[in-house]
Amino acid sequence: MNNPQQKTILLVEDDATTMMIETHLLESFGYAVIPAKSGEEAVQIAIGNDKIALILMDVDLGPGIDGPEAARQILGKRKPPIVFLSSHTEKEYVERIKGIAGYGYVVKNSNNVVIRSSIEMAFNLFETQEVLRASEERLRFAMEGANDGLWDVQMQTGEVYLSPRGCEILGYGAEGLSNVIKKWDQLVHPDDLPATNERLQAHLAGRAPIFEVEQRLRTKSGDWKWILARGKVMIRDAQGQPLRMTGTHSDITERKQAEKALRENEARLNKTQEISHLGIGDMDLLTKRLVLSDEVYRIYGLKPQEFAATYALLLNAAHPEDRAALEAEYARSLKEGKTNFEIEHRIIRRDTGEIRYVHERGENVKDASGRIVRSIGMVQDITERKQAEILRAQQLHFVQALNEIAEVIVSKDNSEEILSSAACIIGETLQVDRALIYDVSFEQNKITGLCEWLKQDHPDIAPTRNEYPLAMFLKPFTEIKTTRKHLESQFNAVNEHFIADGSGKILHGQMKIKSLIWYPFAFDDHGYYVFTLNQILSQRQWTPEEIGFLASVSKLVSLALVKIRLLKASKQADAQLRASEAR
Repeated sequence: MNNPQQKTILLVEDDATTMMIETHLLESFGYAVIPAKSGEEAVQIAIGNDKIALILMDVDLGPGIDGPEAARQILGKRKPPIVFLSSHTEKEYVERIKGIAGYGYVVKNSNNVVIRSSIEMAFNLFETQEVLRASEERLRFAMEGANDGLWDVQMQTGEVYLSPRGCEILGYGAEGLSNVIKKWDQLVHPDDLPATNERLQAHLAGRAPIFEVEQRLRTKSGDWKWILARGKVMIRDAQGQPLRMTGTHSDITERKQAEKALRENEARLNKTQEISHLGIGDMDLLTKRLVLSDEVYRIYGLKPQEFAATYALLLNAAHPEDRAALEAEYARSLKEGKTNFEIEHRIIRRDTGEIRYVHERGENVKDASGRIVRSIGMVQDITERKQAEILRAQQLHFVQALNEIAEVIVSKDNSEEILSSAACIIGETLQVDRALIYDVSFEQNKITGLCEWLKQDHPDIAPTRNEYPLAMFLKPFTEIKTTRKHLESQFNAVNEHFIADGSGKILHGQMKIKSLIWYPFAFDDHGYYVFTLNQILSQRQWTPEEIGFLASVSKLVSLALVKIRLLKASKQADAQLRASEAR
């Protein structure tokens, strides 16, 4: 009976003796083998059999097409991993397979370890690429769901790529925008170019974390559409100069038209009509008397007219981190004699303690002498819009971080560099105070700190990377080993597994950790690795999106560690082979 999980390899070899030996070897590794004696036969089998998981392809196949040509024809129809075989090591043979999506080049008569490791490494690399492809596909679906376009700019040439949805927003069809316009500044309205360039230069110089601007872009018909563009530099050269920038753009034409219509209406309607059906407030600055509508009370989590309306009541309801900016904005409008004032900020509802976002907009009324004597304003709850913006930005941020880690994995073969980069990217992406990666060894009964990233220079954010006896944190690490699930703990709600062995007192007491999460990965018979994230200066709750991000990172880094082990094994095997041949 066939093993339903057994992988099938197509072995392409024109020499019967070699075919027999290699078939026996592959079967001893646990693979099912389908033989092919020529390039033509290989193409026919590979295209017609979707159960083939990998192709082991001889470069020279006698009469007919050779291995590289057979691979090209196969890859034109489907994309299986292909490992090339040859008895030659000359440069010309390696050159023959360049440009083909191969997964390795193995010299015939290599020892069993080399062949087996090469095949396993090819499978792992293929699976990694599939994970990345699926991630990119999910991002594409997310962008399509959000009705946004994706753009990509080559900074040195100014060439622009827009996704199909991006082209559609600007009125282009199947021919695509790139066939018509080569430079980004050819799209932007001349009046918006200065602001666009200013925001762009601020991001390129590192003064702004992202590029964000509202601008008008020319459509295919010659009309203008308002676009909200957000992006980030993804690739820089060795000197730090930007090479490639990627982002999204959203059609906000309707919102802009609505804003314009609102401004026009504001010129025709009196102040009461302007803010009807919203929470409104009216304060007499001479008597300090403030009148609020029932809707304002409801927005702030109060029963209508529950308290006498005061400016202090509204100011105290503002989020502590936003209170100073709110007070400063209003005070500035009075001091400078400004007619209008406007701000978005957070509030804390009195009834539920929930944090909400509000948009406040008002006008200062002057008397005949020009003195401001009255402030009339409106307040609107914009929480859903702000949360959607924050979630969209977070999702884009997570995808960009995963891409950065994937680039490190592809370019580095050193586990220390990969782990250190991963810890740094995780720490910066999740904005934690401290991020570490530990090697938890049950075999050696110890926990070894491999790398550490610290957020800032603060006396309470001290390095803790060290080697600890496993017994110090035995209960939580044993729980992770058993369940293979992450653990969270808070200083005011210590996880039960940190209480049993007293490790909670060490972490939350001696180390002053207010919030932590331990996320395990790369399990084997000896133990596992764990991402350790600490919040020292303030407490936080770990969101499902953040935990999902850690899960994605752990998969990438686990595959990278497998890759490194296989490369190390391959190098050791090659060294042993050379030593044996030398004897």
